[in-house]
Amino acid sequence: MFSTLLNREFLPQLILFFILGVYFYFIDQIAVHFASAFLGLSFHYVDAPFLKLVYIVLGVVALALFTIITRAHWIELEKRKLVISSFLLAVLAGAVMSMIVHLHQIHDQLAVHGSLFSLEDSYWYYLHDYIFVASFAMAGFLFLRPLLQRIEKDKDNGVGLR
Repeated sequence: MFSTLLNREFLPQLILFFILGVYFYFIDQIAVHFASAFLGLSFHYVDAPFLKLVYIVLGVVALALFTIITRAHWIELEKRKLVISSFLLAVLAGAVMSMIVHLHQIHDQLAVHGSLFSLEDSYWYYLHDYIFVASFAMAGFLFLRPLLQRIEKDKDNGVGLR
């Protein structure tokens, strides 16, 4: 199933996907490092605000969608590469934006209350993940959906069948 992703043509997109995976695997340490540097003091989470299972599920969904797109050999290669790259870059932009919001949220909370305890009790503590999931969905609607609909329409019309 995933052997089509290992084609040399899609190597830059696969590398970017891998970089995003590493980023989300180490997101706790990255956030602590940037929060400590941003605040100028030693910082650590008591309860990490990152839902890593969500990242795994979205990664599997993205891999499945990429497999569908890479198997559509009747669509121009450059078009498929552009769609996957655009999606990944939009997801990366959403991840960076959500991290900036999260760091700002930490800064404000520590400036007002001196700790994150009041924030940890609210659903706003997971704002990073809400923003990321929303950016993932918007990137999918903007970039993947049109090509996936074209693939489905072409299959209904008998185009691309072996």
